[in-house]
Amino acid sequence: MALLLASLGLYGVMSYAVARRTHEIGVRIALGATPLQVSSLIAADGLRLALAGVAIGGTLSLPMAYALDALLFGVQIADVVAFAVICTGLVGIAVVASWLPTRQAAAPVFALRTE
Repeated sequence: MALLLASLGLYGVMSYAVARRTHEIGVRIALGATPLQVSSLIAADGLRLALAGVAIGGTLSLPMAYALDALLFGVQIADVVAFAVICTGLVGIAVVASWLPTRQAAAPVFALRTE
């Protein structure tokens, strides 16, 4: 459930960020950029943000897990595999969440029509 809520939140934030950059996308397309180039540019920005968030969250999660050790019974605290799977999943979700709205905004008709 938490992963679903995180996915929806990431999609909402990335959709908002792409909507704010629609004018820039339109200008780039008018100057000759292909929709694939524009999509790659914005997806790279989303990936950069996701990697920064995973790095900060991963760094802070291990000390927090040790702090909550007294409340968790029968749970291995430093489960590296679980941390790696969750971090990889969140980065993948962030890339998809940034690619979906960008694909729509990179359509030349949409990007130029919004002005």
